[in-house]
Amino acid sequence: MRRIYSAFMSKAKGLFAGLLDHITADIDMAIDHEADAADRSTLRRLRTAPPSHQPMAEAYTSCAAHLHWNQSYANEQPSAEMEYFWSNYTYATVAIPTEGVFPPGRCHAADGFALYLVCQGADLVYPEHHHPAVEVYGIVSGTGNWMRGGEGQRLRQPGSVFVHQSSMGHATTTNAEPTISWAAWLDDVTTPAAFSDPT
Repeated sequence: MRRIYSAFMSKAKGLFAGLLDHITADIDMAIDHEADAADRSTLRRLRTAPPSHQPMAEAYTSCAAHLHWNQSYANEQPSAEMEYFWSNYTYATVAIPTEGVFPPGRCHAADGFALYLVCQGADLVYPEHHHPAVEVYGIVSGTGNWMRGGEGQRLRQPGSVFVHQSSMGHATTTNAEPTISWAAWLDDVTTPAAFSDPT
């Protein structure tokens, strides 16, 4: 995990100062171009949620120096594949409701949503997984091939914003550089993600 953390920090200078504006602008563009009505509705909900408020902007900048990086799927059985995943994937909590999961490193209390920064190493497969939370994902840096629901893989680049509806299976494979992303969870933020059954 130290390697992926270093990859993030090498790109982090200047990221936090403009992150709130970056997220807001990308959500606005996604609303204008999203064909799916349910996804448009989700994006509008996030757009009017507290991330657009000044306290959240302050939370970003205050978190920059002391983010607490976490690993997902800590209860999975150790294997070569999981060890590789754990050493190349990490996330930091920026804001979360007090009743939410993943409390370590909480920087700001939020109302009804959770917000994370995510770093996924280069050439890493994040297998199909799902969670009850509705998730809005935005790419800040790097590229990856994303699959959601019954759709095929789609290349996502910086500025891309997309929605994973509740319990929708989704997966990603990064390309030659790490991806830095933000992810917002809405509704059920207390149930962690689980890998989808491959059968």
